[in-house]
Amino acid sequence: MRAGNHDTKSKAFAPRQANALTTPPKDSPEWKAWAEVHPLHKAVVGDRPGKAVMVQRVAEAVRWVSTCRTRSTQLQMAAEQWGIGMRAFESIHAEAVREIKAKFNQDRPDFLAQKLEQLEHLVQAGLDSGQLSAAAGAMGLLLRATGCDAPKLPGK
Repeated sequence: MRAGNHDTKSKAFAPRQANALTTPPKDSPEWKAWAEVHPLHKAVVGDRPGKAVMVQRVAEAVRWVSTCRTRSTQLQMAAEQWGIGMRAFESIHAEAVREIKAKFNQDRPDFLAQKLEQLEHLVQAGLDSGQLSAAAGAMGLLLRATGCDAPKLPGK
C-alpha cells in the first residue's frame, strides 16, 4: 500500500477490542442494570437511534472534543460506549464540530461586548470579595480590550 492511501477495513482503523464492552443477553438478569449504565448503546436503542439519542451522542462528542480527547480515543469510546462503528461516529463527530463552530461563530462586536461584560463582572466580583489584585488585573484587561490603556512609549 502506498503512503497516503488508507484502507478503512484494515485493523489500524478498527476500534480496540481489548476494552470492548461485553453485552449481556437481553433475557439475562444483568441486562437491565447494563442497559441503565449504557443508555446510548446500540444494543439498547436499536439499529436506528431516534433524534433524542443522537442529540445526546452529539452532546457527549462535544464534551469529548472540549476535553481534548484525540480522534482515535473518541472513536474507541464511541465503539465501546455506544456500540457503533467508524461511519456512524464520523457523522456524530461532524455534527459535534458544527455545533462547536456555531457556538463561536459570532460577529466581532457581539463577541467583544460579551467579553467586556464578563470582564466588568470580574472587576466587580474582585472588589466585592476584597481580591484587589484580581480586580486590578481584570480592569487592566478591560482597558486594554477597549484601547483605553496607556499607549506604549517608543523605546520602552
